[in-house]
Amino acid sequence: MELIAIDSKGDFKEFWKNLGQALMLNDTIVLDKYLDSTVFFYGREDIDPRFELNGSERIIKVREVYLTGGIYDYQKDTSISYVDFFLNVDLLNKDYLQDKDIQQIEDFVFRRNTSGEWKLTGVYSDTKKIK
Repeated sequence: MELIAIDSKGDFKEFWKNLGQALMLNDTIVLDKYLDSTVFFYGREDIDPRFELNGSERIIKVREVYLTGGIYDYQKDTSISYVDFFLNVDLLNKDYLQDKDIQQIEDFVFRRNTSGEWKLTGVYSDTKKIK
């Protein structure tokens, strides 16, 4: 596997690819740079708990969601794990909005900060199970 570039500036699709590699390899140094200092976790429904995590806890929970979660592809009538989801550029292209500083790709929210760096800022998941 190729080395991961730690620079999170610029092209979102390159950031996406590198984030997926860092999640797969459990590279906590790179994940620390790719996640915002505080990551918000939102439930599936309005009444579900919401919380935020900082430090290494945010890395642990994001990776836990990555390893255990997924999406349902209604067109193909199949479930796709987040592990496979981060490897599939077609799934990224489905939600990606050109030239926007905020991206919501399925259950993951990303923002470009004032320095031009992309950061994962939020995750939608079953917060009743992961808190």
